[in-house]
Amino acid sequence: MVVLVTGMSGIKIIESLTKFSTEYTEFKAGGTHIDNAPIIIKLDSEIEKAYTENTSEPIIKRIWINKILLLPYSEFKNCWNIAVDRVIKTVKEIKAKGNNRYIFINLHSCYFHNRTQEYLSLLDLKKIKELDPQIVITFIDDIFDIHQRLNELGGIYHDYATANQTQMILRYFSLLDWRSKETMMSKFVATQLEKPHYVLAVKHSYTTLFNLVFKEKQFKKAYLSHPITEVRRLEKENDPQTQRIKNEIDQLENSLSKIFTTFSPTTIDEYRIYTEVKPKTNSTKQEKIYFSILTKRWDEEKYASQDDFLYRVSGFAGENSLWIKDKTQIEQDPEINQLLSALSSRISNQVTTRDYTLVEQSEVLIIYRPLFNGNASGGVQEEFRYYNELEKKLCFILCPIDDTNKFYTKQLNYQIKYHVEQTKRLRIKNGLSFLEFDHEIWNDIDSAILDSKEKLSEFIEDKFDNKIEFAEFSEDRVPLGPDELSDFKISFAENLLNSFSLLKKYKEKSCTKIDEPLTIDQWVTTIYNFTNQKIVL
Repeated sequence: MVVLVTGMSGIKIIESLTKFSTEYTEFKAGGTHIDNAPIIIKLDSEIEKAYTENTSEPIIKRIWINKILLLPYSEFKNCWNIAVDRVIKTVKEIKAKGNNRYIFINLHSCYFHNRTQEYLSLLDLKKIKELDPQIVITFIDDIFDIHQRLNELGGIYHDYATANQTQMILRYFSLLDWRSKETMMSKFVATQLEKPHYVLAVKHSYTTLFNLVFKEKQFKKAYLSHPITEVRRLEKENDPQTQRIKNEIDQLENSLSKIFTTFSPTTIDEYRIYTEVKPKTNSTKQEKIYFSILTKRWDEEKYASQDDFLYRVSGFAGENSLWIKDKTQIEQDPEINQLLSALSSRISNQVTTRDYTLVEQSEVLIIYRPLFNGNASGGVQEEFRYYNELEKKLCFILCPIDDTNKFYTKQLNYQIKYHVEQTKRLRIKNGLSFLEFDHEIWNDIDSAILDSKEKLSEFIEDKFDNKIEFAEFSEDRVPLGPDELSDFKISFAENLLNSFSLLKKYKEKSCTKIDEPLTIDQWVTTIYNFTNQKIVL
């Protein structure tokens, strides 16, 4: 079986594949595939041979930077053709031996040409078809790690390591574009060959790649969707909930990997440029200010070691000529602020696109605590909405009752705050704050109340009789009449039910009951029983 592995420069794909083939337990003594570790072929090595064999010039160091990536297109393409023909011959020889070996072929779907400063694709679909790949996988990594590796000897930025802040930001834009084009071209190849294409971040485990390739027919592909922004907000406040939910997500990933090929969104984590919201000068409005600081990476400690993961540690620790650790050292530059704002926006767009890709390449959507701490995760909502548009069948959601109750309360508080501050249709009695309404009020609620505007209106009036005055006051402070007040309560309840509808949608789409008091392992076992797959917890 031939696996085509693509990816941009700076990921160190060959090192990742070599680690996988030599370190993963399945290929070691006692492993189930000890005699079937994949054969790895690097097309760039063959391109380099083709170039050196046809030149009379002395061989130099950094031949790619100083020679090959400066070649005219026709000469570069000729070297590529020679290299691919040799790889085709090698693959046929391996297959002729009849030992059913897995062959991983690494190539670039596009190159960045150092002379023309443009992206080039040398792909020839006829020749790629001769390789007979059964699956195409595009490796990706964080642009911050990629940039760090491209500063190493032989990397395209090695001779320009002292870039200023503006140049650094423009580099990140280029890397985002490069990664996007590499993924697009790889998907195009797979589509033309009518083969599956997967995007896989190298911060996934060996097990993920093994399941994807070696257990493709046994293991369904699953995407794990979970809250990120709310967790980060609490982490910034040093809230003890933070580490608990991170541990739960980590445990869930590990358990799911035993029954699925599990894709995780946090294996790429770039949307973390530090911001603060401040009042605009001479204005009542606020604006977001961007700083040359990166917030802490998700699971930074876990990824500090490269054990059991595909990637090679880049050495990037959150600092270079753009990013600094100490905020007090920053002199706010309006131009840099604008560039960082644009960079953050571009990263955000790619986060959305990539998450959609991960959802689409999965057969199962697993959503964990979408209403964590009462806050509806926007990212989870988008992934859930996109999954529904694909008309897929398997969706599992776990939403503890405490999250649900907090969600109800926060939506209620939002509606009250809006009407108090904007429409003036409610008034808080005795100086009480709407934030004082506790989520425990929902513990014993009859579910029928959440399906009726009239019943919800009566429930709210009963619960908050001593806190809220349901009336609209004019300048003369004349309250609404009985009929007007009744209509307003119904309208208020209707708006509230609309805000509750998200949870209703989650409940309708989940294959299992979403608010059962289950541990992580119990939930995974429930998913296993439903999907009828083997699992060892």
